[in-house]
This record gives sequence, C-alpha cells and structure tokens, in this order.
Amino acid sequence: MELILGYYDADTISEMQKFFSHIPGTIDFKEVKADIELAQEDLMKYVGEEIITKAIEHYRSESFEQALDETYVYADEESGSGEESEGEMTLRETDLLYDELVYKVQMAVTLMGYREYALNNDATHTKTGRMARMDKETDEWTEKLIDRDDWALQRKIQKAIDRLMKFIDDNQLSEWVNSSLYAETRDLLVWNAECFQKFHPIEYSQRLYMLMLPMIRSVQQEYIEPALGTVRFDELLTLVKANSVTTAADKLLYSKCGYPICYMALGKAYKELPVQLFPESMSKQFWSAGNGAAFIALRDKMSDATWKEGQRKFQVLLAHIESLVAVEENTPITDETITTIAERMEATNKFVRV
Repeated sequence: MELILGYYDADTISEMQKFFSHIPGTIDFKEVKADIELAQEDLMKYVGEEIITKAIEHYRSESFEQALDETYVYADEESGSGEESEGEMTLRETDLLYDELVYKVQMAVTLMGYREYALNNDATHTKTGRMARMDKETDEWTEKLIDRDDWALQRKIQKAIDRLMKFIDDNQLSEWVNSSLYAETRDLLVWNAECFQKFHPIEYSQRLYMLMLPMIRSVQQEYIEPALGTVRFDELLTLVKANSVTTAADKLLYSKCGYPICYMALGKAYKELPVQLFPESMSKQFWSAGNGAAFIALRDKMSDATWKEGQRKFQVLLAHIESLVAVEENTPITDETITTIAERMEATNKFVRV
C-alpha cells in the first residue's frame, strides 16, 4: 500500500515531526512504517477510501506544494486566457486545496500511527515475552504520566480527525460527496455532526457522528420510519436532502424526529463505544470513576438516562403525528382522542389538561 508519509524522505521521521514535534528524532521511519500503514487504513473508516487515495495521489504528484511557487506555471495560466467560468477553481487553487487535504491527512495519520508505536515501545520485547522498561520504584508514578500523555495524544487524534472531516465536508470534495460512506449519511434525517448538535451537544464532532452511524440508522429504522409511515417519512427525507425544510410545519416535524433519534442513538453509544472515543466534554465525567465497577455503574446510568429521555421525546413525536393525522382526516380533537400528557401539552391541540 502506498503511504501518505515517507515518499520524499524514507529514512527519517522529519515529515512526521512537522505535525508532532515530540516524536524522538532517533526513530527511523521503517520502525514506525507498519503503524503508519494501519493508521492510514483506520482513517479510511471515517472519510472513505476515495479521500485517502486522492490525498496520496496528490502527495506523490509533481504539483504537490507548487501552488505557492510563483515561478511554477500552470497550464491554464500558460494559455494566457485568464478566463475561468464563474465559480470554477483554477488549477493553482485546486492544488492549494489538495495540498491542505494532504496536510490534514498526514497530521491524523502521524498522531494515530505514533500513538500505536509508542504503546508498543513502552515495553521491551524479548524472546520470553514483553517486559516493562520501568523499575519498581518509579513504576506507579511513571505509569500515571504515560496514561496522562496517552490521553492527551488521543484528544489530539480526535481533533485532527474532526478537522479533516470538517474540511472535506465544508469544501464538498468530489471524492467525499461521491463516496459510498457519504451516500449512507444522506439516507438519514440526522446526516452530519452539525445536524446532531442541534438536538444534543457532541462538540460538532463528525468523527463521533460517524462512529454512531449504526446507532442512528437503527433508531431511525426501528422507531422513526414506522411512526411516520412510508409516505410521510419519504417526503421529510426528500426535504432534508434538498435542504428545503423551510416551512414552520416541516421544521416542527423534523425537530420532533431529531430529538429522539439523537438521544436514543447516544444512549446506545454510551454502552457500545469506548468512553475514550467521546470528546473531552463528554468523557471527563468518567475520569474519576476509574476502570472498575464504579465506571460501569456510571456508564450504565448515563446510557439509561439518555435512552429514557429519547423514549420520552419519541412519545412527544407520536402525539404530534396523531394530531397531524387527526387534522388530515378531519377527526375532532376531544378528551376521548387526547389521552396522554404529551398530547394534552401539545400546543396545536388548543388547550391544556393534566
């Protein structure tokens, strides 16, 4: 597999040090190469194979890092026409964009790869197995420092992946919008981290959003689609895809769908994903719980509370759908037809009874 690092200097880790200066200069690139390859493959899970392939292709091309060189003349500049279609990027602008893509991919791969290398390097590998490099007197304190450093490195990795994903989404790179991974997200009502953030804070983390895709899809298929019905769901999804949720009625329906999707999906995620994968503001409440029974109890409590809140919000959605159906079928809204607290609190029902 071709790599996003080591092409121009295969003997040292100078390229990697540009993105993380704490990497020791004594390391040869060949020592960390396997970890870089695995990190590159892991990154594909978040952004798709097409993005990584394009980044590697540009990284190894003649035009990489030439866009800022005024002496480097592009074909469209050499022609002297100077006429580009409105909104169309010049070759120099395109190369600048893909230069930035390469840097963001390199940073994420560097941090991910070095962390894996460092974890292995904390022990000495002998013929009889692994042995700790620490002596007994400094063992406990050194282990705490290593854990703290590893936690900080994980946060850097999370931020690097989030920056990369925001970049490709903001610029709507064709390799991203034409990928199968992107197509999967567009079949969901809550289709990116920005949408999710409207209903539950996740620090706009697209990385966490992609990890929760199976949970989001599950909640939508098991709860939201049956509740809305095929016709109503398809109509709403079409509006979401076209960015046309503009009327007050559509916004209200979308909002009442979004809350249960996000809360219930997050309730699942708390149990199914390692807590280290959550952004700092969401994971720091677990720091004091350790790794034993206290941690499991806190995790289960968070998961259950979030799931139950999602279920409550789902009941509000069901009440709203009932009121929509009543209006469509011209069914009178009376004490007999409004039976739940959620229905009685619904503003469109014109009155409140508890």
